[in-house]
Amino acid sequence: MIFTDFLTTAALITETESPTLFAFPFPFHLVFAVISFIFFIVSFFRFRKPYQLLLAVGIPLSLLLWLADGNRNMYYGIGILELIILLLALITNIICKPKNKETASEAAEKAEKAEKTEE
Repeated sequence: MIFTDFLTTAALITETESPTLFAFPFPFHLVFAVISFIFFIVSFFRFRKPYQLLLAVGIPLSLLLWLADGNRNMYYGIGILELIILLLALITNIICKPKNKETASEAAEKAEKAEKTEE
């Protein structure tokens, strides 16, 4: 008897809750997207790394999910586009690494050579 009451109560509770696709509401998502866009744009202008520009576009692009309104094709399309942007960001981060800086011993040798040529 108690078990059937539990099932009935659980069924009623799930009917009253309206589960959504998103873990947090639209205003939080919008604020996060705007802050991340500003952060990555400023970072791009400071450091000139291409992955920062890709992420500056990719994160706010996730707001398009709110327009999908249950359209599976749009969900999958946005997901594939986001995956492509993330992969491009990863690849450009690997490719655009700064060149290896010279070691301290190489710098000391160059300084010694420069001193000898001045004399």
